[in-house]
Amino acid sequence: MKFRSLAVVSLIAFVCATSRADVKFRWNPGANSLLNNSAGAIAANNATVLTYVSGDANIDFPSDGILSNTFGAGLGQDVFVGIAAGNGLLGRYATSLYEIPGNDYVGKFVYAIVLDMPVASFTTLSAVPVGTYYGVTTIGQVSGVPTPLVAFDSFNAAATTLSYNGGNVVTNLRVIPEPAGAGLILLGAGVLAIRRYRARRG
Repeated sequence: MKFRSLAVVSLIAFVCATSRADVKFRWNPGANSLLNNSAGAIAANNATVLTYVSGDANIDFPSDGILSNTFGAGLGQDVFVGIAAGNGLLGRYATSLYEIPGNDYVGKFVYAIVLDMPVASFTTLSAVPVGTYYGVTTIGQVSGVPTPLVAFDSFNAAATTLSYNGGNVVTNLRVIPEPAGAGLILLGAGVLAIRRYRARRG
């Protein structure tokens, strides 16, 4: 009987150790935490919240206006987790809960790039129109302290479902084209200028 009980306990411990450790969190900043470039509150669902996960508490986004799936390199690399959520409330980048399965994000930090464009218009990072206004949060904080993601525990949901605040965001930066895209734009402008010049001379 003791051996059977021991085997059951060992099996439960093994299953717990090898089970997926999902993460569950949301952005939940205070009132007036999201303003546009004219200092006006952005209406609900008129902003798009892009969440990035970072291997450390540093934000590697270079603020050059080029949106990418990754920023930085190595263990501290920042990765877009593929979640584009709408701001659920007027003047706040509050979102509904995200639940991401697997162990990959446990112990990592989060931050968000908030676009001043309706979430219904978002498809991919590369399709965000040039000139779109955006702002960047700080590393996600709980009670003012940068806090990594923890494994979600359904038995202790209150402690493992994190509500993050990333400070106040003003969308006063603007998206610019990627270098390759910018090169194509310049090439096209150059060809057009040459054609106009030849048309005038001919």
